[in-house]
Amino acid sequence: MLTTPQLQVAIREALRDAPTVLVLDLTEVAFFSSAAIRAVIEARDATGDHIELRLAGGHYLARTLADVPSRRIRPGREP
Repeated sequence: MLTTPQLQVAIREALRDAPTVLVLDLTEVAFFSSAAIRAVIEARDATGDHIELRLAGGHYLARTLADVPSRRIRPGREP
């Protein structure tokens, strides 16, 4: 189980490698706090226009967060 600070660290570490796509797999997520939602939105902002952010796992959170106005968050699977 990850806490929001651990999620934020994991996102920062993943972004250090300058990927073209960042996939957040929410398959095992049972509870998603507002702080975690904020972390995902911050990740979206950190990716800029050059990194696509995808939310995977078929979880309702992936679908809900994909509705946050942004062209950079998409439901999807790892390429």
